[in-house]
Amino acid sequence: MLTTPTAKPANTNTSLATRPVWPLPKLNGARPVLLVADPNDPGVEIAYEFRDEPEGPMVRPTFGSCFPPFYLPALTPVFAIFDGRILYAGKHADGFTVIVEHPNGWMSYYSHLEQMFALATDRRHRGRPQYVKPGHILGYAGRLGDAPLRPLRFELWKLDDDGGYISIDPIRFMRGWRQMPWMQSVPISPGVNKAA
Repeated sequence: MLTTPTAKPANTNTSLATRPVWPLPKLNGARPVLLVADPNDPGVEIAYEFRDEPEGPMVRPTFGSCFPPFYLPALTPVFAIFDGRILYAGKHADGFTVIVEHPNGWMSYYSHLEQMFALATDRRHRGRPQYVKPGHILGYAGRLGDAPLRPLRFELWKLDDDGGYISIDPIRFMRGWRQMPWMQSVPISPGVNKAA
């Protein structure tokens, strides 16, 4: 499904539920934008822009900036982009990170989460796999108070011929993904982990 922006799943069901979704929702009608600080980095940062250009480009270069025209409200839901299994979920110095393994050799990477709904995947919490669907909430991004902006970090990885994963520029794929409104989502688990 993730191989091309317009590819149809194998079962030929073309309902919106089978299309990948953006990792962040539309916010009061405003679309999230992709912040590119380094053109050689295949990952992107995702936030919202203070000015709204509904038909404008979704990519904003941020070379040498500290993200002044961008924001990410506290408790912004972070969505799983497609069906998959949570391969990794844990806490890091810059918040929580979740990695989801998808069909056909794809993975998606989400970091800078303030809260995480997935159960941590360390040795103490090994158990049944956690599965997600497009639009399930993995956690929340966005900092409380006057804290500096920390955009959601998103990467897309593809299994290569040698059995390893390589980073793929997600921008060309995301143009065809569905953008969900803020309230059309479901948490994957009742447990919440908070960043310190």
